[in-house]
Amino acid sequence: MRAAWVDASAGIAGDMLLAALVDGGAALGTVRAAVEAVVPGEVRLDRTQVTRAGMRATRIHVTPSDDDHAHRT
Repeated sequence: MRAAWVDASAGIAGDMLLAALVDGGAALGTVRAAVEAVVPGEVRLDRTQVTRAGMRATRIHVTPSDDDHAHRT
């Protein structure tokens, strides 16, 4: 079993957290299923590889499935 500790006491961007999980070895399908369990049918997750300042990273694009979706605060 693997475990990860995320210290988000100063906040964290959701797309960056998802990308870090996938880049760390979590299956994208598993992450999609977890997001789907929270907000069913509301978002699509797409993975790309990017290079920033010479470093490779995973980027997760979170796209609303519908332009007329419920807004959360």
